[in-house]
Amino acid sequence: MQVRLDDDKHYTTQIHFDRITVYTLLCFALAGLMLGFAAGGFLNYTISHAKVDTHEVHASRPSIAKHASSQATSTVEENIQPGNPIIGTGDYAPGEQADGITTYKFSTQIIDKNTNTPIQTDDVTCRLWLTRDATATQTALRANNYALPKNPGSFRQPFPAEEEGALNFAKTSPQVQPCAPSGSTSWNYTLSPTSMHGTWYLAVMADWQGRHYNWYLVSITVNPENNTGN
Repeated sequence: MQVRLDDDKHYTTQIHFDRITVYTLLCFALAGLMLGFAAGGFLNYTISHAKVDTHEVHASRPSIAKHASSQATSTVEENIQPGNPIIGTGDYAPGEQADGITTYKFSTQIIDKNTNTPIQTDDVTCRLWLTRDATATQTALRANNYALPKNPGSFRQPFPAEEEGALNFAKTSPQVQPCAPSGSTSWNYTLSPTSMHGTWYLAVMADWQGRHYNWYLVSITVNPENNTGN
């Protein structure tokens, strides 16, 4: 009987130990499972967060390209400064007859005094007129701080000291016209029979928008009608 009792105690103790072992294993298994879920959630969050960051960097690239394309292109402001009109010996007739019939031609080339080359624009205005008094003409052009050249709108009106109506211009070459770019500006005209014979001056002016201007005068001998001056 005592041996059996001892066997029962041993058996009971063994069962208790087995239960503890099972519970311990179950606890470890449960802890491992929870740890796996936690690790999986953390890993999933890390990967998702990394994808968001990558998307944000990718999305920012077009804005950089757009900014680069919006840069403005600088422009250079036009500034034409006519030099003294160039007039060669063959560009006009030094002796002219005031008969109202004979046609004469006057030509000049307008250059930019900064580059000493022909102007490359068509917004420079040229004007030709006849005067008997070169000094009075120069004085009138310089008067009131060059008020006359600074007002191109008045160029179709007679200038001070100008012999009004002395030059009868052809329709193809009016008295006031745009200076020719990269070439000569020309006028065709006849001298009115009413013009007095003697020494006269052909005056030509080049004017860029009333801001920059220059002029030049050449002398001619006007002969009365039916007199060639020979």
